[in-house]
Amino acid sequence: GGGGFGDIFNEFFGGGAGGGGRRTKTSGFTGEDGADLRYNLSITLKDVMFGLEKKISFTTMVSCSPCRGSGGKDGAKPVTCKTCGGSGSVRRQQGFFVIESACGTCGGSGGMIAEKCSSCRGEGRFSKEKTIDVKIPAGVFDGQKIRTAGEGEAGKRGGRTGDLYIFVSVSKHEFFEREGDDLICSATIPFVDAILGGEIEIPLLNGSKEKVRIPEGVQYGEIYTVREKGLPILNTKRFGNLKVKFALETPVKLSTEQKSLIVQFKELSGSGSNPKSEGFLSKLKKFF
Repeated sequence: GGGGFGDIFNEFFGGGAGGGGRRTKTSGFTGEDGADLRYNLSITLKDVMFGLEKKISFTTMVSCSPCRGSGGKDGAKPVTCKTCGGSGSVRRQQGFFVIESACGTCGGSGGMIAEKCSSCRGEGRFSKEKTIDVKIPAGVFDGQKIRTAGEGEAGKRGGRTGDLYIFVSVSKHEFFEREGDDLICSATIPFVDAILGGEIEIPLLNGSKEKVRIPEGVQYGEIYTVREKGLPILNTKRFGNLKVKFALETPVKLSTEQKSLIVQFKELSGSGSNPKSEGFLSKLKKFF
């Protein structure tokens, strides 16, 4: 599920902590803008392949229906505060200094509500669990931030509604690793198949299988690329590649007969059969 419901991130979004967001001038007074919210959503690599439509729920401040967000009874609009003239602040002179402070009559809002809404007590909003549909596009990356406009915290007394930011985290897959838009698959093969070559079937995220040729004499760590069998490239109709990385398995628990055959194979192996190891041993001899 999600996490961090109701979190406010000044460093990212500029919302104010504790509901003290930006102010919006409306009908001669200033309402407070709602904060932007964060929702943490964990998805699978298969969701990255196909995209995801999901319902998410979180608790936030929503606009009060009876007063239509104004805070006044039956939707009555606040009137401009006569003390501060709608500015929300008053000045007084003290000696050579002019001191400015929040208006004590309207509490710094710049407006006065004659009779408050009984449902929200004049706030124009109240706390409620909210459920919305979100769409995660195919090809999305781990840590990507998706903005859903107007789905954040409702503003106070007519202020602007904030936005909801969905932070996506992609869980690890048991078989594939991601490298950009490519899928990396480690395939362990018997050393006999590595010598003689062969074929292996790789199951894909879309439910199909891809036959991959094992080249004769393939070495440990070599990569075979299947084009356009990877992940979808975000906001395009193109796909990344599937990269099969070969790992070789050395046989164990050999019988006496098998070991004898391996000894014969070793005796029959001429120069050039193992160029990498031969080259390494040659360098060692030169070094010493």
